[in-house]
Amino acid sequence: MPSKDDRYFSARELAGLPGMPESRDEVVRRASREQWPSRPRQGRGGGREYPLSCLPPETQRALLARLVDAAASTVPALIPGIPPPATPESRLPAVATPGVVTPGTPVFVTRNVRLKLPATPAEGPQTPEALKDWQRRRMDARLAILGLVDDLAMSHGVDAAISHVVAMASRFELPSHIQSMIPWANARRGHDNARTLSCRTVYRWICAREEGVVALAPRPVERYGVPTWAPAFLSLFQRPQKPFLSEALSLLPQVLSAGIPAPSYWSVRRFLHRVNVVDLHRGRFGPREIRKIRIFVRRDFSQFFPGDIYEADGHTFDSEVAHPFHGRPFRPECELVIDVVTRKAVGWSAGLAESTWTVIDALRHACETNCVPAMYYVDRGSGRNNHLLNDLSTGFISRLGITKTHSIPYNSQARGAVERAHQTIFIGVAKTLATYIGKPMDPEAKKKVFTATRLAVAQGVVSPYLPSWAEFKAAVDAAIAAYNARPHRALPKIRDPHTGKVRHMSPDERWAQFAEEGFEAVRITPEESNDLFRPYVVRTCQRGEVNLKNNRYFHKALEGYHGQHVRVGYDMHDASRVWVRDLDGRLICVAGFEANSRAFYPVPVVEKKREERAHGRLRRLELQAEEVRAELAGASNMVDADFSDDLTPEEKARADEQIKALAAPRGDDEVDVDDDVKFWRWGIAHMDELSEDQRRYLAERLDRSPTFRQLLGLKDDDTGFSHPSGLCVPAV
Repeated sequence: MPSKDDRYFSARELAGLPGMPESRDEVVRRASREQWPSRPRQGRGGGREYPLSCLPPETQRALLARLVDAAASTVPALIPGIPPPATPESRLPAVATPGVVTPGTPVFVTRNVRLKLPATPAEGPQTPEALKDWQRRRMDARLAILGLVDDLAMSHGVDAAISHVVAMASRFELPSHIQSMIPWANARRGHDNARTLSCRTVYRWICAREEGVVALAPRPVERYGVPTWAPAFLSLFQRPQKPFLSEALSLLPQVLSAGIPAPSYWSVRRFLHRVNVVDLHRGRFGPREIRKIRIFVRRDFSQFFPGDIYEADGHTFDSEVAHPFHGRPFRPECELVIDVVTRKAVGWSAGLAESTWTVIDALRHACETNCVPAMYYVDRGSGRNNHLLNDLSTGFISRLGITKTHSIPYNSQARGAVERAHQTIFIGVAKTLATYIGKPMDPEAKKKVFTATRLAVAQGVVSPYLPSWAEFKAAVDAAIAAYNARPHRALPKIRDPHTGKVRHMSPDERWAQFAEEGFEAVRITPEESNDLFRPYVVRTCQRGEVNLKNNRYFHKALEGYHGQHVRVGYDMHDASRVWVRDLDGRLICVAGFEANSRAFYPVPVVEKKREERAHGRLRRLELQAEEVRAELAGASNMVDADFSDDLTPEEKARADEQIKALAAPRGDDEVDVDDDVKFWRWGIAHMDELSEDQRRYLAERLDRSPTFRQLLGLKDDDTGFSHPSGLCVPAV
């Protein structure tokens, strides 16, 4: 008797199949003669149709094969290009994704470093997000095979459908793309791909599917537990010297506890691949260096306007240029100011050092040519953190109405806009010069240019390799103009009006877009900047005079401010006058230079600083010269070489006579002018034969250099002596 799930076929569909007559009428007569079960056919034409289970076996097989082909046509093939698993081992050491941490992650501590490893889902349902590619492929293959079984079960029942699919799989009669899924679904290919399906396996898949589709995915076989040797190994591996894996592994047996075997090289590598990347490098990287691989917050500036935030930072130029004063090679200090919203380079300056004046000049350039910022975002360097900028009464920041904020120390990523601009502008210009000394420069070429520039300085000529100060400034100006006109990835995209292609806006275009939308930049005129960027200090007025840098300035209008505090502004390049204001900022007068107790003529601030720096360098050079003389004086204790075996008897006799003559003691009146120490020893004994300048030099040198006094044989308990000429040589 046919079952309720049996599938029925008409006489027209059965005609011509194996075990059936060739025509429809003959199929009807045979069914009537053999009394096949039937039912009325639905639809136009009427007639009878017959159940599959009552047909001859060969006809049933043909119909099942046709049903399998029809069902297989609806099953998608697996992704091409990925071969089936070759061996069971290929699915064992799958590497966990670094940096992914889920709840339930085991944690262990070694050397104060937390290491987090992905948790092993040993029990409980799996989640689709946790499946790996190989698990998904096996799950999809099993679903495709079960879908084929479901289609056949509609007409034959589940048992018959499973048996038929398993039988066809064993004979390799399933459609090719379904047959190719069997190794993936089985997860075992057997010998020469001979392993196929079994009824028990298919039944197990059907039961697992009732818990959810994800239950068809095999569970991972990786073992994520922490090995017993891991803490000891990591204590050797996580060091700032950054030892290689092989180096740490060679030292591991010395620190392992008894009974813990040392792992192999590949076991350690597989373990390290499963460790969180950030935690793996703790100890190898310092707190500042490890920030480069940690997560970060990307700042959004879309709601701001140009001039809202300026970033500024200094950079030592990576090429040598001619010094503006003496022409020798040096590396200038550059200051760049970037508008964060438009990424436009709004101002820059260069100086001999990253001083306050270089920072102020860059800010002045930005305010005059573009806009006065609302916020000034900088680091805490001495050039940006001083009273000239920060003072609430006289500082530039408060007088311009700017709010200055600082980034976290050693966190240059916070000022990424200006740091990246350094790469394009300053380093880009430096690489176009022959005097580039950066790391990418060829060492041989670098040495050649270095030698050529120093030789030119020694000869007093201008080196063709060394750019002048004016050429350096012109090159930077051109680089900044090109940078502002170049598309920037941080800016919105537009369609280029010339090429029709989509590209990012340039800083100049972004600034112009804000201007078209109604943005008005707050600028200062050169006349205003003369006073705004003039440094002010608070001084006390005394009888119409104010004292600044050891210079005194006078004006009759200051008579009424005797004993009161006033604000004195000065020009760092012109010391002939100062601007005096009251504490409220009202101008009192412009006081002129009247008298100076130390300098008859006024000394500009810049010139005074330059003189102080030059004197400091001279003092250091004098100390180095004294050390060199002391080394020469102590270099006489040398071992003489004996070459007497190579001399003839006559040559030996002449050499002995010369040695005796050299070893003979000098008379008191003989002077060795080639030996500095011996000369001054003779001079102390014959003071009356020294000139006035020599006696004065000797006295000053003995007073300044205890080392020179010891070389001359003067003891610490010497009380000094005087000469009739008036020269006194003091004791140390």
